[in-house]
Amino acid sequence: MPAKNPGMRFVLLASCFALILASSTQAAAPMSTKDVALMVRMGVRDPEIVAEVEKRRLLAPIDSTTETTLRSSGASDALIATLKNGNYVMSEAEAARAARELALQREHAARQQAAESEAFHKRQRQLADASAHTVVSDKMRSMLEGKLVRLRGDQAVPYDGADLKHVRLYAIYNSAHWCGPCRQFTPKLVDFYRRMKPKHPELEVIFLSSDHDEFNMTNYMRIADMPWPAMRFGTSGAVAQQYCGQSIPWLVLVNDAGQPMTQNGIDKQPLDADAVLAALERHLTEK
Repeated sequence: MPAKNPGMRFVLLASCFALILASSTQAAAPMSTKDVALMVRMGVRDPEIVAEVEKRRLLAPIDSTTETTLRSSGASDALIATLKNGNYVMSEAEAARAARELALQREHAARQQAAESEAFHKRQRQLADASAHTVVSDKMRSMLEGKLVRLRGDQAVPYDGADLKHVRLYAIYNSAHWCGPCRQFTPKLVDFYRRMKPKHPELEVIFLSSDHDEFNMTNYMRIADMPWPAMRFGTSGAVAQQYCGQSIPWLVLVNDAGQPMTQNGIDKQPLDADAVLAALERHLTEK
């Protein structure tokens, strides 16, 4: 039976395959065989995989075990032969240094995530104590408060969560500059936002970065001229886990109460970002 609530039309969108990740990484961490196998499974072409490996290099050479892993992922003989070239492998000293740097980054991210989690739960407890018998309708604002930034010139500066008080519909956008399909879709979203936001202050886009570090995230925001706020690097894990799947670009619509308004926010199955954007425009213009 057709949904009577116009907002529920999003939930009725049919699921389809997401655009495939492409590889164009800047200043990224070294690659493992698992990274290469993932790119193969996602359909990235051999020349693009080789270019990525050439930039980032492999942590360890391809041996019989890792070759089997690559073949089971669908890697071609030509790709495997190319990757066996020792020029693509880090030296032991470089690999050890990269492992130390990665461990430090993970330790820092874990501490930051723990601090953010504690601050979030503290805020949630305060809200519960203040309004034990009141239904909170701005769950999303509570989840995002204190974690947002926006561009001011070339710098990412804190974004006042109070500016979300009129927002009733959030377009959560998980993306990264190294992802080719993301770079193709982002200008469409920027154009849509600049056209629709002045007429519909109840809408806001929130950028979740899947870039490898804060520098690349900010650089992506600057290059794409993103006019919307973003979750500060390293703080988007809980939101991504709740509303996003494993592929990007990922565009999902969520209301202010934290309820997914598109099917991909419910089943975590890929849904074409262009289709979500088209449905959002119809919803806003037909209201």
